[in-house]
Amino acid sequence: MPNGSAAAQAINRDRVVAGYAGGPGVSLAATVWSNLVPPRLTPPDTPHNWAWDTNDAGDIAGVLFGDGTAGNPNRVARLSPPYETSVADLGRPAAQPNVEQVRINNRGDAVGVLLNWPGNLRFSFRYNSSGVWGAALAARGCQRATRHL
Repeated sequence: MPNGSAAAQAINRDRVVAGYAGGPGVSLAATVWSNLVPPRLTPPDTPHNWAWDTNDAGDIAGVLFGDGTAGNPNRVARLSPPYETSVADLGRPAAQPNVEQVRINNRGDAVGVLLNWPGNLRFSFRYNSSGVWGAALAARGCQRATRHL
């Protein structure tokens, strides 16, 4: 991206790349590169968002950023082809203010990290393809989401 920044976070078997991009005066937004064409994915009501991972079906897991308060928290998103029109806001686990990052497997299950204020404690979570939230792996001290679901 000229005069901006971009980061690729994941690639699937079809060489679809998920990440984010932005530039001067343009908030970072989830971006998918396929055949070198990078559509920016900007769901409504989000100041900016990131794509963290993609699975072999082309589903993308990402974060819709709010302002980080309890009234406007970060939320988990699943984007599916066609990406510009298929964004599912999956919300977040109850009483957890900030989703930090998310990964997705080929079943469509997502796992990620929540940052809980105060004290910056990190908790892991899991969202399965049936729409059920739960704890994943260790309950506290999780530093990174894992791809091994």
